[in-house]
Formats: sequence, structure tokens, C-alpha cells
Amino acid sequence: MKSLIVATLLAVALQPAVFAQQFAPPVLPPGVQGKSETVDAEITKVYSLDDQGAKFRAYVVKYKGTEVVVNDSLAQTDRKVGDKVKLLVVRVEQPFAGGKINSLSFQILNVPSAKK
Repeated sequence: MKSLIVATLLAVALQPAVFAQQFAPPVLPPGVQGKSETVDAEITKVYSLDDQGAKFRAYVVKYKGTEVVVNDSLAQTDRKVGDKVKLLVVRVEQPFAGGKINSLSFQILNVPSAKK
């Protein structure tokens, strides 16, 4: 009985350490810099295709006054013109051939939850 109580107390005491998940952001390679932000945008055009059970989805939104295409690479959304979406905007600067490449990419964030 005493060993059961000790085991229970030990399990309770260690539970936060066991279940705590440490998250470390990914380490970028030397010379690479990245920044990101989230923004809300309104869909102005929809590109979609359903072909033999496979789907493609991409949306045109305005970002800083310019139309950009946002790809839903997993094709998990089915938005319409006028819908609001949350986007991840990522800027990456990396060395390349003695110079630098600055890229800008967009990813849709508010993907529906997986069906149970």
C-alpha cells in the first residue's frame, strides 16, 4: 500500500515534466533570415478543380493593394469570393551565388479541422 502511494505521488509530481512539450523554433541555416506575419484578407477570385478525386484550390486576395495568389496546398478549403481568410506571410532572405535572394510567400491558415 505504501509503495502504491509513493508511486502515485511520484507520478503526479513528474506529470508536468513528462507531458510538457518543449517547442524550439527551427534553426535557420547560416546567412538565412526569415520573418513572418499573419494577416486577414478578402478573397477576390477562386481557382478550383476537382479531378478524379483530387482537388486544387487557390485564391486571389489583395495584400498591400496588390493581388496575390494564395495556394491551399492541401486543398482543404472551399472558400467563395468575398470570404475572409487568415494568411501567413513569410519573407526569407538567403545567400545565393554571391548575392542574396529575397522571397515572399503566402499560405492560407484557417483550414477546417479534420473530421472525426
